[in-house]
Amino acid sequence: MFIKYLCNADLKFIDLDRVNLTASDLCGADLSSVYLRHADLSFALLNNADLYGAKLSRANLTYAKINGVILSNADLSRVELCNADLRCANLSSAVLSDADLRYADLRGACLGYMYDESSSGADLSGANLSHANLGGTDMCGAILSGTDLSFADLRGADLRNVKNLTIEQIKTAKTDEKTGLPNTQ
Repeated sequence: MFIKYLCNADLKFIDLDRVNLTASDLCGADLSSVYLRHADLSFALLNNADLYGAKLSRANLTYAKINGVILSNADLSRVELCNADLRCANLSSAVLSDADLRYADLRGACLGYMYDESSSGADLSGANLSHANLGGTDMCGAILSGTDLSFADLRGADLRNVKNLTIEQIKTAKTDEKTGLPNTQ
């Protein structure tokens, strides 16, 4: 089944596992707590959609436009987000373990704490963020264990309270004087 136009649709709590939504327009849709595991959302328009708590593991979001979307508490494990536009997206407390975000644009995205420091940031364990643009991104509390940051643009990003960040990861990324780095005391 191929669905094309779902702007502002109320689809919360629906099981859409394995659905083909390639190049579909889902701008402003309420997809909170929806099941989209193994779904094809490549080239989809999801600007300003609400995907709070959505289950998107192993979904294909390659080249998707996801500006300003709410993805907090979403399961994005092993998701394909290569070349996706995630500017200003809220990914706080999202699980992005083993996700592929090569060349993704995450400028201004929130990958940090959702409410306060007692909550966790996004889990990016094992994620591939090589060549991703994370300029100005809030990453406080994000878990970066085994995350590939090679050639990632971290200029102006806030990394002060990230977890499991290594010197080797920092050395392979682009940083500047505005990049908030953790204290290495």
